[in-house]
Amino acid sequence: MSDRDGLYLHVSVAGSKTWHLAYRTNGEQRTYKIGPFPTIELDEARDTAHEKRKLIAAGIRLARERVTTAPV
Repeated sequence: MSDRDGLYLHVSVAGSKTWHLAYRTNGEQRTYKIGPFPTIELDEARDTAHEKRKLIAAGIRLARERVTTAPV
């Protein structure tokens, strides 16, 4: 589950935690990997997500993104 802006924390089976940004562009669901928690804390993850949303709105394709089929 993500927040209203698409930010979420993925927890792997092994227990590692990684911040991600979920978004849609051109009708496709995509995710952007922000980085590991706790190295990147919530405030920094939110700031990064906000900056990436600006780029997405400007039509810029993000590096480290992945097309997914699961709804967010």
